[in-house]
Amino acid sequence: MKRKLLLKLLLLLCIFGYQNAEAQIFKKKKKDTEKEASTASKDKILSYDKVITKEAISDEGLFTTHVVEENYFFEIPDSLFNKE
Repeated sequence: MKRKLLLKLLLLLCIFGYQNAEAQIFKKKKKDTEKEASTASKDKILSYDKVITKEAISDEGLFTTHVVEENYFFEIPDSLFNKE
C-alpha cells in the first residue's frame, strides 16, 4: 500500500515538474525576441507617416501632441528652438 502511494506521488511530481520546466523555457524565448525587437526599432528611424498614422489623436497648442495607441508624440515647431 505504501509502495503504491509512493509511486503515485512520484508520478505526480514528474508530471507537474515537467510542466513547470516547459513554462520557464517559453518565457525565456519570449524575452529574447522582445529584446531583439526593441533594439531593432531603436536602430531605424521611421518616416513621419508611419509613426503618426490616421488613427492618431492630435491636439494643437504650444506643442502638437499626438496619441497613437498608448504612445505620446510631441511636435515642437522650429520657431521655438534656441529660446528660453
